[in-house]
Amino acid sequence: QMNVEHHRIDRGPRRQQRTRLRGIRRVTQRTTRAQAHARITIDSFEEGGRIWYRVSDNGAGFDMARAQHLFQPFHRMHADSEFAGTGVGLSIVRRIVEAHGGSIRARSSPQTGTVMEFTLAAAVN
Repeated sequence: QMNVEHHRIDRGPRRQQRTRLRGIRRVTQRTTRAQAHARITIDSFEEGGRIWYRVSDNGAGFDMARAQHLFQPFHRMHADSEFAGTGVGLSIVRRIVEAHGGSIRARSSPQTGTVMEFTLAAAVN
């Protein structure tokens, strides 16, 4: 099940806009495949005068003790045998977000899911 609360993300070229969300969404889809009732939610909220975009799931999750590697290229949170991928998707997302003056963060627990949040340079009016 995928729930999407529509919010306009109009910072940067359209191709990069799509790449940001697609990169995060692909990771969540991969890690929720084994769930009988997979749930992915995309929404946004305001914090500190900025709009944060959030993608959350009830997938495999990961140990936060390894979180420092999450956005680094070729560092994976799971074994190759568990999930397909090269380990570059989230590093690309991070580079795009940071190129637009934003930041990205994650929180997770094994077997309970992950929440990814990012913001861009524009302040809320």
